[in-house]
Amino acid sequence: IVVVYTPRASVDSVVRAEAKAAARLSGAPLVQISAFSERLVQPLVAKTGVLPNPAVLVVERPGTVSATLGVTDRETIAQAVAQARR
Repeated sequence: IVVVYTPRASVDSVVRAEAKAAARLSGAPLVQISAFSERLVQPLVAKTGVLPNPAVLVVERPGTVSATLGVTDRETIAQAVAQARR
């Protein structure tokens, strides 16, 4: 699970907490990236085209994005992880 967020944005902090909970529920690793880190965000934009703000991505190895979500909850993220594992 990769979360791209804007620091100090209240909605983004809620989505980050939901993604953290989803990672615990699903046993998936979690990476959080500031939207201001162009060096890290640019490759994600190249893979997805456009990212919502905030963005929650479910990434399979070797780097295939299987889901791109915006504002969402832990159950939806965990479900996307489960579908990616099928």
